[in-house]
Amino acid sequence: SIDGAGWANITNSTTYAWNTSAYNDGTHTLQVRNNDSVGNTGLSSTVSVIVDNTRPAVVIISPLSNTTIKGNVTVLTSTNPDTARLDFYVDNNTGLGWALRRSDTNRADGWDFAWDTALDCATTAECTGVRLRVNSTDSANLTSNFTVSGLEIDNTAPTVTLLYPPSSATIRGIIIASATSSSDTTRVVFEYSP
Repeated sequence: SIDGAGWANITNSTTYAWNTSAYNDGTHTLQVRNNDSVGNTGLSSTVSVIVDNTRPAVVIISPLSNTTIKGNVTVLTSTNPDTARLDFYVDNNTGLGWALRRSDTNRADGWDFAWDTALDCATTAECTGVRLRVNSTDSANLTSNFTVSGLEIDNTAPTVTLLYPPSSATIRGIIIASATSSSDTTRVVFEYSP
């Protein structure tokens, strides 16, 4: 009997295939009844089980797709209360595919991940097209995932060179100072000391 409903009559078998997808997620009770050849009826103890046919929902809150990041980045996620494990993967767009960076089974720590981006962008000044994925597994071993894409890792400071005036030059009056900088520079500030 499932949840105290009618009995399924199974002849000459000690197994029963229960299709749990016809039931709501949550707690359900099971009990077995048997009859012997003279009409005696025996009942098992009632057991409670949890039906979980719903995949866990997971989302990466930070960083967002199409953003530039650097250094150590805290990856923040949100997932279902029955999540048992989160696995964090990075694809740094070098053709090597996904690399596991952390498996987390401790829901008490908030399901976040301290990502050292230098591990995934160590050979070039900048890495573009980087993807970050989190796989969620719940207590019933159902899985789902969420991916952010278009990340740019930039762990290199921009370069700047003062073109004019040259070092040790003697100058007077009003001059036009000029500089050149790397292509991803967003602002150049000229400073002087008296």
